[in-house]
Amino acid sequence: MWAGKGTWCEETIRVVRQSGFDPPPIVASRRNRTPFPQWTRASCPHPSFLESYYTIELLGRTGGQTMVTPFRNLCGGLMLALFILAGGDAMARTVKGVKVTDRIYMATDMSRTFLVVTPDGNVVIDTTTRDSAPRHYQVLREMSSAPVKYILLTHAHEDHVGGVHLWKEEGTEVIAQRRFVEYMHYRERLAGFFQYRNEGQFLAPPREVKSKGNFAAEIPTTILFDDKYEFEFGGLTFKMMHTPGETWDHATVWIPELKAAFIGDNYYSSFPNIAALRGAPPRFALDYVNSIDIVLALDPELVLVAHAPPLVGTDEIQSKLGDYRDAIEYVHDATVRGLNEGKGVFTVMNEVKLPERFEIDESYGGVAWSVRGIYHGYAGWFDGEPATLLSESPDVKTRELVELAGGVDAVVKRAEELEDEGDLVLSLNMADAALAVDPNHPGALAVRVSLLTELGRNEKNFNARSWIGYHRRQAAKRLAAQQ
Repeated sequence: MWAGKGTWCEETIRVVRQSGFDPPPIVASRRNRTPFPQWTRASCPHPSFLESYYTIELLGRTGGQTMVTPFRNLCGGLMLALFILAGGDAMARTVKGVKVTDRIYMATDMSRTFLVVTPDGNVVIDTTTRDSAPRHYQVLREMSSAPVKYILLTHAHEDHVGGVHLWKEEGTEVIAQRRFVEYMHYRERLAGFFQYRNEGQFLAPPREVKSKGNFAAEIPTTILFDDKYEFEFGGLTFKMMHTPGETWDHATVWIPELKAAFIGDNYYSSFPNIAALRGAPPRFALDYVNSIDIVLALDPELVLVAHAPPLVGTDEIQSKLGDYRDAIEYVHDATVRGLNEGKGVFTVMNEVKLPERFEIDESYGGVAWSVRGIYHGYAGWFDGEPATLLSESPDVKTRELVELAGGVDAVVKRAEELEDEGDLVLSLNMADAALAVDPNHPGALAVRVSLLTELGRNEKNFNARSWIGYHRRQAAKRLAAQQ
């Protein structure tokens, strides 16, 4: 392994140290590839920083020196990981209290808590994660200390319900759509599964988590509704509508006097997570389409969302939400055409691309994954092949093919050749085939670490970067154990 050293630019050092950490040393990946910073779980004060090199663009070795570009976007995946995981002091540096209008305030980091103030008391809409909630509570209480009469929840994700216990006072009503309860039980039922998935996607520290049972979730709500719920309070009308999309219990809050719609996670500044990598029940594309149509029909002048800046003005709202809806519908319809033409899921995943007219990036959700989610949401897991009906793992045929190819060493050599040729995906598949036969083969593990390093560096999607980084660390750990 080439072990050249690099230096951080002053701006990167300043930003990282503002968060209470020191930048790690920089070394190169396998085969003289681009340098990257070396943090390990043992040496990093907070695991969220392990993926920081994915969002800092680094240049290769030039003229015998390792060069590092100026800081570009540490606030991407790194700050999202901090938001989800870090509590207390770390988040206190990033949470801001923002006055949106004379009646609406929000606490913002990578999620939002909204506070609607009235002469008769306050209404809270969503409450962020349990770790971030104390700071959200503090900054919003500094803006208004009036009693909280209502808490309105757009859906049952942790980053929307984690602070209910802080805001709920005696007599406070907590309102959500009826399927909120079902979703809370679902989360608790799979608590151990989500712990593993959160380690991979959000760098959650490893810990043992056990489900309390099938119907054992703590339910904070006092009022549940089916399609609509409306009440008047403090001179304002609050209308809650069932608008499924991100989750089956998703709701929109509409305040007509303010022309303001709070739409939770049914809009991102990225293509949506129609298929969530961390695991989720099926999300139906046409639910998103219909729910966005409901919001657009309200003709709002202000749309407030959980993970992006507010949309302001009817022109911006109609344009951005309209394009978002149309992009989702385009992907849905193209996937359905592929299904009806008898095409396999991987064929459709590779064929469906967003037309250039949709200026929507894929920094969080992905079109290909959404195609797969739509495909399997309609068709289920069975692909029509007899071998799929059997309980044997595909590794059975992989092991046989590796032997036919000359054994593990021959396959690893081919993986190395493919890596040198730049075919990283096929190389990764060859390395994985070798590891299916010998899970601790040092050569196969070394190729896997190198490939995942390179793939992660080039990956712009936060969720993909996170999973690539997680498996890179796992493979590196196994490789170290062999040396």
